[in-house]
Amino acid sequence: MKVDVRLLIIILMLFSLLISYESFSQNWDVIYRADEMPEKAGWKIDKGFGADGQKRAIIKDPDNQFTNKLLHIDDSHAGQRIMWFRTFKGEGNPPGITIVARVKSLLVKDQVKVQGNQERNIGFSDGINPSDEVIFWPDRVQLGIGLPVGEVIKTHKLKGDEWHTYRVTSDESGVIRVYVDGLGPVLEMVGGIATDHWRAVHLTKIGDKEIGPSVTIGVAQAHDSVQDLYFDYVLVDFSGARPPGGGFPRDLIREYLPVEPSEKIATRWATIKLSE
Repeated sequence: MKVDVRLLIIILMLFSLLISYESFSQNWDVIYRADEMPEKAGWKIDKGFGADGQKRAIIKDPDNQFTNKLLHIDDSHAGQRIMWFRTFKGEGNPPGITIVARVKSLLVKDQVKVQGNQERNIGFSDGINPSDEVIFWPDRVQLGIGLPVGEVIKTHKLKGDEWHTYRVTSDESGVIRVYVDGLGPVLEMVGGIATDHWRAVHLTKIGDKEIGPSVTIGVAQAHDSVQDLYFDYVLVDFSGARPPGGGFPRDLIREYLPVEPSEKIATRWATIKLSE
C-alpha cells in the first residue's frame, strides 16, 4: 500500500499540536492568549485609576496578521488607567506565584520625559508578604515602583521595544525575581509594597468586596506617565515560585523556544520545550 508521506506528516503535526496544547494547558492556573479582551477571558477589572482616556484593544499581530492577536494598551493620552486581575482560587495563601508574559513596550515619541517610574504592568500578592510591581519600558525592565507606595526600584537594561518573555516569581519568603528569555534572575529583591495596599496588588478589597491573593496586568498608576504596551500572552501559576528549568513539579516548567517574531506562531502552542 502506497503511503502519502505529506499526509502522514500533516497528521503527525496535528497530533503533536493537540498533545502539546493539552499538556501545556493543564500546567497553568491561568492562560491568557490575548485573542480577546481580558474581561472576556475571565479577568476582572479595577477601574479606580481615573477618567476615560486610555485606549485598550485586541489587534492583529503585524508579524502574523492571519494567525495571531495582541493586547494593545495605548496609554499615551491622559485618562483612565485600569488593571485586570485574577485571584487565587485555593484555600488560604498560595506557596508562591509564577507569571510568564511575552511583552513589548514601544517608545512614545516626543514624550520620553514623561516615561517615569510608576507605571504598573504586572502586580501580584500572595496575601502574606510585601509585594511589588513589574514595569516594562522601551529600554529596561523595572522591579519596584518606589516611594511613596513602595520603596526600592531596580532596573535591568535591554531592548524592551523588542519581544521578550518575562518570568516573574514570588516565593514563600517574599523574594521577587525577574527572568528574561529564560535567563537570570536579572532582578531580585524583597517586595516594598505593604500587604494592605489594595490599589497596587488587589489584596484586600475593591469597594466592599474581598479580593485576596491575586495577579494583575495592565497599565495603571497614580502619576503622569505614558506607555505603548503589547501583551502576546500571560500565564499564571499559584503553586510556587518556578524559575526556568528544574523538575518541580514534573512538566510544569515549560518555556517557549526563542524565535524571531515571524516564526513565533509555529512554536507558540505546538513546539514547546521542557526547560533544562
